[in-house]
Amino acid sequence: MTNLRMLLFSNGQSERNQPYYHYCHNWLQDFLTHELPINPNILFISWAVWGGHTADQMFSYGQEHWGQFGLKLSALHQQEDYLKAIENADAIIVGGGSIHMLVNDLEKTNLMGVIKEKIRQGCLYIGTSAGSIITGPSMHTASEPPLIHIPSHKTLGILPFQINSHYYEVDSDYYHNGPTPSARIKNYLQLNPDPRPVACLRDGSFLQVHNGTITVRGVRNVTTFDLNLKKETFTPGTDLKSLLNFRGRYYKKRL
Repeated sequence: MTNLRMLLFSNGQSERNQPYYHYCHNWLQDFLTHELPINPNILFISWAVWGGHTADQMFSYGQEHWGQFGLKLSALHQQEDYLKAIENADAIIVGGGSIHMLVNDLEKTNLMGVIKEKIRQGCLYIGTSAGSIITGPSMHTASEPPLIHIPSHKTLGILPFQINSHYYEVDSDYYHNGPTPSARIKNYLQLNPDPRPVACLRDGSFLQVHNGTITVRGVRNVTTFDLNLKKETFTPGTDLKSLLNFRGRYYKKRL
């Protein structure tokens, strides 16, 4: 865990009609300047296609969003040699969209383990929404309903806990009459045969994983659920490194 360098976003926007990552622009600009070499080789994975968009279109959006920080991206799906592209990357960015499409393509190309090892070696990893969720053991805490059949719901498993993106807490009678996000998370914790704690990211929040620590960043809170369904909410700046401790309190389930 000490080599991990990761930024895990819920979304690029905390509110509509704002540039992507506007809520952390200055912090992110300083971080990227410090963490990346001059003229970095940045690989963008745009396989989380959705809404009729193509991988090329998703890549174009990614270049637009990250270009504001002076970054030039290379699309993984446009490379002749996927393994070489990953090996040569200084950073890997995985965009948001459909997690089912993303996991399906990573499985088909047998790249899940390759990317995991690259990140463990210290390569900077940045995920947004689906790109953040796949860093956990499985995609079971994604809010997206199944779109296609995929052989396995396992994901990278770099982190020992699950991630849920676009989390919110509102009166369900005002918003809709279905289960709230917290109810869905509790269903996962109660029904899954191998549950893990869940970190729920609100739009406008993200996690920074660095040197064995996890810090809440952004302008919105992060909520966690342990195996006993206990819910806690943390403000930006809070250290959540206990989520990395598989023997810690988050993972202890009462009989």
